[in-house]
Amino acid sequence: MRLRSLLFLFVLLELGTLIALGMLAGLWVALGTVVATGILGRAIFRRGPGRRIPGVLLMIPGLLTDLLGLVLLLPGPRRWSGRLFQLWMMRRVQLGGMFQQVSMGGFTPPGGRPPGGRPPPGFAGPGMASESPGVIDAEVLDVRELPSS
Repeated sequence: MRLRSLLFLFVLLELGTLIALGMLAGLWVALGTVVATGILGRAIFRRGPGRRIPGVLLMIPGLLTDLLGLVLLLPGPRRWSGRLFQLWMMRRVQLGGMFQQVSMGGFTPPGGRPPGGRPPPGFAGPGMASESPGVIDAEVLDVRELPSS
């Protein structure tokens, strides 16, 4: 419930800042800002994994998410936020909350087995021996032929 309230408040703040920008600078400036940051966010998102979160934040219409996305493009805040996210994830894993919610999503707790389930085929968790050493179970998503040398 608390998270929903915060999310609702954040959406209201985003809407309020867009309305304020529209009133101060004009409707076309506000719309242009939303479109331009959306295009910029898409371009940044496509540049790689380290820039996906700032890219998504820039694609979301609103000045607060745009500001947060631009700040996360800077190396210092990006490292700091990455460490903060790691600590948050470790805490979730230790409390067991992550695996109660996403046990089918491929996450495996430190013991190697999701609650009430078996480890994925070929998975070797800490202290576990793999059924097929040196074999990685994977799915090919895109195959491109390389020119022969």
